[in-house]
Amino acid sequence: MKKYAAILVILFESINFLGCSKDSPTDTKTPTVLSNPWPANAATGIATSFTLSWSCSGPGAGALAYDVYLSASNPPAVQVATGLSATTLPCTGLANSTTYYWKVNAKDSKGAATNGSVWSFTTGSGVISPGMVTVAGGTFKASSTVVTISGFKIDNYEVTYELWTDVRAWASTHSYTDLAAGQNGYNPSGTNNPVTMVNWYDIVKWCNARSEKDGLTPVYYTDNTQSTIYRTGDLDINLDAVKWDANGYRLPTETEWEFAARGGNFTRGFTYSGSNSVDNVAWYTGNSGNTTHTVGTKSANELGIYDMSGNAGEWCWDWYGSAYPSGGTTDPKGPSTTQTFR
Repeated sequence: MKKYAAILVILFESINFLGCSKDSPTDTKTPTVLSNPWPANAATGIATSFTLSWSCSGPGAGALAYDVYLSASNPPAVQVATGLSATTLPCTGLANSTTYYWKVNAKDSKGAATNGSVWSFTTGSGVISPGMVTVAGGTFKASSTVVTISGFKIDNYEVTYELWTDVRAWASTHSYTDLAAGQNGYNPSGTNNPVTMVNWYDIVKWCNARSEKDGLTPVYYTDNTQSTIYRTGDLDINLDAVKWDANGYRLPTETEWEFAARGGNFTRGFTYSGSNSVDNVAWYTGNSGNTTHTVGTKSANELGIYDMSGNAGEWCWDWYGSAYPSGGTTDPKGPSTTQTFR
């Protein structure tokens, strides 16, 4: 399954970090639970610059302060923060392909302390190596509707300009006459930015070209006979022109995209795709410098998929339609025929 191309993903408005509950100043009990680490314990594919976060709960006297330890040794030997009042800590300059260990100790104003468990995470390799992530089937709620999704695969990175250009070059000699050239992101920072300046028709045809180039069965056809591969023109193809069981590449449906962005069956309910901190997982107006960036330079979500929030938005298959049907639905694919173009 595919997510193809580039458009800006809407980010939610608020970031909420769970603080630590505190009892009255007369309570001399020690805080007891340090939990909910980000990165999650044993997480992989973490960026080399991000923000650590954690939660604290349980009784404690007065204001709490945190000491944070982080290093590549277990247990972590380097204290990187002392007496921190926040439950977050910016972390920069880590090495690629390295496992780090960290822990947080909490102490109250009377000196009572609780030592946290040791958590770990592993940074990404820094190498852009496109691959497919398996998303096991499951369910999630879209508004008030329970949506059931069958298993599928999806690219771990947004389609880069370089990949788009490689497939397009092959396609130009194999009956694909009008695929857009696209461009390397927007005011790009570095190479391997998500491709931009391509429309839905370009992307659907490009999916077919990539399928044929890789020796797979194309998914999209010109009509319901499914006899002519869709290679040229701007055709408003409908559901019956799609070979849904083919092994080639295609756009995800809107619900498949949403399920993958949430983290699938491994979701932890984050505000953004992979974190409650937008800066950990997304390039957006506040940190991008008005440019797109090399894919995969922020941290992945729970499934190992990058840039599902921010950097560039992503096309889905569905034509525009109204709300989900009530009573639950399985593998919805949107309206069967063209309505208002999305």
